[in-house]
Amino acid sequence: MNARNDANGIVSGWLDEQAGRGAPDYLDEILARTIRTRQRPAWSSLERWLPVQLTFTGRLAPIPRLAWAVALLVILVLAAAALFAAGVGQRRLPHFGYAANGQIAFVDSGNLRVAAADGANPRTLTPLPDGAEHLIFSPDGTRFAYRTTGPVPSIVVANADGSNPIAVASGVALATGDPFAWSPDSRRLTFTMGLVADKTGTIDVVNADGSHLTQLIKGAAAMAVDRFTPAWSPDGQWISFFSSEANGYVALNVIHPDGSGAAKLSTSPVSPGQGDTYWSPDPAQDRLVYVAGSQVKFFDLATSTESAVWQGFWPTWSPDGTRIAWWNDGTKVAAVSDLLAQTPRQVLVFPSFTGNCPDHPELAGKVICAPAQWSPDGLWVYGPDVTGHSIVLLRSDGSGELRTIKLDHPLDLQNGPAAVVAWQPVAP
Repeated sequence: MNARNDANGIVSGWLDEQAGRGAPDYLDEILARTIRTRQRPAWSSLERWLPVQLTFTGRLAPIPRLAWAVALLVILVLAAAALFAAGVGQRRLPHFGYAANGQIAFVDSGNLRVAAADGANPRTLTPLPDGAEHLIFSPDGTRFAYRTTGPVPSIVVANADGSNPIAVASGVALATGDPFAWSPDSRRLTFTMGLVADKTGTIDVVNADGSHLTQLIKGAAAMAVDRFTPAWSPDGQWISFFSSEANGYVALNVIHPDGSGAAKLSTSPVSPGQGDTYWSPDPAQDRLVYVAGSQVKFFDLATSTESAVWQGFWPTWSPDGTRIAWWNDGTKVAAVSDLLAQTPRQVLVFPSFTGNCPDHPELAGKVICAPAQWSPDGLWVYGPDVTGHSIVLLRSDGSGELRTIKLDHPLDLQNGPAAVVAWQPVAP
């Protein structure tokens, strides 16, 4: 026997001796313990319900609890970062309906100014050397746009605090005195660009950062008639606009934002200068309000039907689409359902008067002389007063205390009221 075999024998004998010494009766002990111990409930060992292949971990090293906690924390942080990144710049209002009232922005001579939601504490936000008209907030309330009126007009988009102004469209052909509109997703604008040589206008679309300027109707068709007053449908599928007719009237048209689907609507003849066209804020309706003759009318795109609403002009929708305001010897408000049933319960918001607005200086600061604009929460209507010396706010039911924002320089209302005041919507 060599030394190695001798050592193996000694170790083996020692192990046998130790194993047999003092060995307890394990079988009796285990049986006695099982009698005293209750079976654990099923929920305490959920792995028992999984296939054995999924629970077999004999060859895997156990992961410490700290490692699991760290991994979970990393997952949560990444998820939060992804949600934050997706939300940056994407603050949106409900598809339609009421929002909270933010600041009130208005043009006062060569300055863009803002006031609190109650009209208090007006302050200058930024100077406007070339003047401005048609001030409008984006539907999500994060930006506003206005058009300068200098020798080379521009449409400018800026953040709600006035920072980062960008001229998204400009040129001597840019139509002034004509409305332009935001898309419902706050990413684009539509406006009128004039073809100066032929005295015609085209409907254009541009991104809010100034990129992808597109003329919707091109070629010979663009030269045939004048087009103006674009408005965007709340579902983003249509842009409406007026076009000139040979008989001296204007026609109401629609077109998709990509330039397809252009169609003339079968409305009553509309006289030029009778006001703008407004879409119902409810995207399920596809309904427009406008003025034909001396009547406010609705047009339903789904049924291609026109409904006469009431005598007057300057119609505008409440933010939820359930009411409209219009002018008929004063600003009146009624429910759409009542108007369609020809049983309107009209609310006269401001005192009634007849004649031209500037002919009533006694009503300065008491009555608006413009289409009634609505506060984002639908509780107020507002606009410039009859003399252009202030902006007037009153509850849409005619109740409560009238509020005014004094202007340093009066507005020129001789050529029709421009949208020189806008109320910022704030998303819930």
